[in-house]
Amino acid sequence: MVTGQRAFKGDSPASVIGAILKDEPAPMTSLQPLAPGALDHVVTTCLAKDPDERWQSAADIARECKWITSSGFSRESVPGKTDRFAWLRPAAIGAVVVVALAAAAWPALRAPSTPAATVMRLSILPPPGGRFTPPTASSIVAPQVALSPMASS
Repeated sequence: MVTGQRAFKGDSPASVIGAILKDEPAPMTSLQPLAPGALDHVVTTCLAKDPDERWQSAADIARECKWITSSGFSRESVPGKTDRFAWLRPAAIGAVVVVALAAAAWPALRAPSTPAATVMRLSILPPPGGRFTPPTASSIVAPQVALSPMASS
């Protein structure tokens, strides 16, 4: 969003996936010189190939973004140019936080749903020439037929 370009390019979804797996994105500051270097660091850490080198939670990213905004971070001004993209920094930081929160919530939202219970009806008939007799009043009431689920091996 900050650079106006995608971090990984390709002609097809498969080539984009290949680029994500093997290529490193260009630094944001090389594509957009007005982008803050600290934001470049946050995004680069989010895109690290090794999971141990990435932020471990959205809280880590939020803490880093708060540090950037509270530390009075300012880039050196370019002589003769005004900062017409001053709104871009807070918007980019907000976008990074939103993406990080969405990434953190994604596994919970993707939890596999349980299949709906199906109703099964079963009729068991006595063998030819036979019959099921109800228990007598004097006997203990106990089922004459019992079903059990199949045990899976």
